[in-house]
Amino acid sequence: MKIADGEVEVSAESNVSGRETAKVEAKVEGEKVKDFVIAFNFRFLEDFLAVAKDDSITMEFSDPNSPTLFLDPKETEFLHIIMPIRLQN
Repeated sequence: MKIADGEVEVSAESNVSGRETAKVEAKVEGEKVKDFVIAFNFRFLEDFLAVAKDDSITMEFSDPNSPTLFLDPKETEFLHIIMPIRLQN
């Protein structure tokens, strides 16, 4: 996942399916980040997205190596925390 001004670029890669990338419009708040890149195990993201009731979600980051908080605006008492995968340069 690559975060830039006004968009999030999501990519997935598999030996079987190949690589796919999509850009999603996003409202980016807080400190300006330049090419903020973070990776997650897709199964953990699927778990959250399967129960999210809103079409939009909130993701709160501090840095690419710290846990990320995922929130569903329609379920204010539910939060989901995912530890990112460390990327090799």
